[in-house]
Amino acid sequence: MKKLFTLLLLFVSLFSFGQEIPENKGYVTDYENLFTEEQNKELTNLLESYKLETTIEIAVLTLPDFEGDVFDLAQNTAEKWGVGSKELNNGLLIVYSKNKNVLRIQTGYGLEAYLPDGWLKPTGDSIKIKYLSQGKYFEGFTELVNKIKERVEKNNYLEENKEVIEKYKKEHKEDESVFVWMLDNIPWYWWIIIIGVWLVILVINPSLAINILLLILTAGRSGGGGKGFGGGKFGGGGSRS
Repeated sequence: MKKLFTLLLLFVSLFSFGQEIPENKGYVTDYENLFTEEQNKELTNLLESYKLETTIEIAVLTLPDFEGDVFDLAQNTAEKWGVGSKELNNGLLIVYSKNKNVLRIQTGYGLEAYLPDGWLKPTGDSIKIKYLSQGKYFEGFTELVNKIKERVEKNNYLEENKEVIEKYKKEHKEDESVFVWMLDNIPWYWWIIIIGVWLVILVINPSLAINILLLILTAGRSGGGGKGFGGGKFGGGGSRS
């Protein structure tokens, strides 16, 4: 019996090893082209901001097709990409294939207790029915990320890992956007002047005013689009929908 089990594990390992791992293109790797360029940027910004807030790394992968089981794909991809920090193993990979109608949420070791399979399964099912089956991919993924954030906070992840999170924030202060820095450092009375000047520019040159606003809102991040994740480990936790 033990020999049979060993051979089975060897077969699974060999099969998984041969599975092609998609190239990581950032926090959002959309090979199925489900998101517009603007939606991709917005979802990426959401995931980047969440990482800066909690150190939790969430990555999204969409594929029109793949070989083998989605569990193996998600597990091997998450490991190869190294989603999550080495210290907390707090990565999460969302794999979705519209063509195969499969959604897999893979959690790192450090998130398994906060996002149990018993919660992930019905949550994933709900997202598929309410959004993904209706072609509302951006709305669905945004809602899924927000539900994950709520669940993690409800289960006291932030409080239990407070010291590590605060340390990370201090070390990555330069990753904040210009807008966040301005909110933290500029007194309220200066905001009156800044907004007043911007409104004058808006009247004189609307295009310039909009470009200035976009520059402030998007400039300053040094994360590099999420291609270099932290090297987290995955233990097989997660759920398929």
